[in-house]
Amino acid sequence: MISGRDALAQLERAIATSRDDETRLDDALASATEDAERLRAQQADAFRRLAKVRLDSLAEGAIGQRLDRAESEALAILSEKRKSLAEIAAKRKAAAAKLAEAQGTRHEIAGRLEAVADRLTALDEATRRRLPSNSAWVAADGRVKAAEATAARAEAKAKQAEEDRVSKGEPFESDRLFMYLWTKGFGTSAYAASFFTRYFDRKVARLCNFVEARPNYAMLTEIPVRLKAHAERLRAEVAEIAAERTAIERTALEADGIKALEAEFASVKAEIDVGNRGIAATQSDLTTLDASHEALVGGDDPTLAQALDGVAASLAGTDLKTLYADAFATPTPEDEKIVRRIEEISKGLDKAEHEIATTRAAIREAARRRGDLEETREKFRRSGYDRPGVSFNNENMIGSVIGGIIGGVISSPELWRVILGGYQAPRGHDGGWIGGGPRVPDGGDWFGGGGSSGGFGGDGGGFSTGGGFGGDGDHSSGGGF
Repeated sequence: MISGRDALAQLERAIATSRDDETRLDDALASATEDAERLRAQQADAFRRLAKVRLDSLAEGAIGQRLDRAESEALAILSEKRKSLAEIAAKRKAAAAKLAEAQGTRHEIAGRLEAVADRLTALDEATRRRLPSNSAWVAADGRVKAAEATAARAEAKAKQAEEDRVSKGEPFESDRLFMYLWTKGFGTSAYAASFFTRYFDRKVARLCNFVEARPNYAMLTEIPVRLKAHAERLRAEVAEIAAERTAIERTALEADGIKALEAEFASVKAEIDVGNRGIAATQSDLTTLDASHEALVGGDDPTLAQALDGVAASLAGTDLKTLYADAFATPTPEDEKIVRRIEEISKGLDKAEHEIATTRAAIREAARRRGDLEETREKFRRSGYDRPGVSFNNENMIGSVIGGIIGGVISSPELWRVILGGYQAPRGHDGGWIGGGPRVPDGGDWFGGGGSSGGFGGDGGGFSTGGGFGGDGDHSSGGGF
């Protein structure tokens, strides 16, 4: 069994682990890129030395100039990209560390808030146990129960009257002539028609016996309306009488020290609100950095591609190809050594380029898996699954599936199905809350009904408001902070 708050922390740790993996891949990409830069510089230098051996000074100068321009441009762009990637990676690492620290702090504060809530529950229960010895409360409670019973009987009568209207009104409502005259208000001050129409309407009324039947149908439709209004008045009176009982309960709670706990709760809540705003800002910064990082490792920079094409074109010139083909036909061994070195460099460069492409693909895949976990975390938070009282009975399975997502063998929807399968709703506070429930500034929804707006992980600054501390009514078991 694991609490919702701890399950959220497990998700956040998995996201942090995924970011660590991306950081290691960034380091590998930087290393491979640096190797490629070094090998390209060595390749260009080898071709220059080959040109010195096989060409006259004029041809050597022309080839060298082409290589210098193309090489310097390409290497400058590569160096700038590597520098930018290192800067972005460092910023991402710092932001991720800041986020992890803030989330850990929030987890600790949320535990303190749960502890205060438990103490509020204990105080409420202790006060409830001693209220029966309070004569004023006993009298008020008796008045509330009597008023509730009266209101319930009135509501039952109103419901029965509505059912009678449906069943007994069917003969009237199935008579089209009767309903025609009823709709026009025939026989009442609301009836308005010409002399000609009145003449024929009177004939219709005699035909369907409207004058005799109308009072019966009128009473049949009016009784439910009147009984419903009466029941609503009685229910409003119940609320007024219950307010007297609530006031007595509140006085008893204050005598037992609830105000100090409410102040402590509000103070801890304020801490979490501040922390949540900081977390939201850090996550926003990370989102921006992630987008910049994705653009840098994408490998589709048109400026770089054009520069590398320039190097390739220079190395593939006619004179150089001739040098390469004729090197072994010359008696000079120096050019043969250079050619072999060029071949070695080309193989190393191909390997480095392959490693760069593979690492880029791995980075994109790691970012996708991390995105899946972040999406699940947000869904978890929006559902309020980290609120107090929520638990999951499949802790090991949740951990295994999270590990599978990080390893790339399980998809995000599977994790959500596991979370739903292990979800255990919080138990309600038996009997509801007396005295109108704890009072916290700007926290009314936390102690009453309402829909879920996120739990402890609410990076926008909130907690789940799906239920919680109620008033005189029963407590909903579907909510918390």
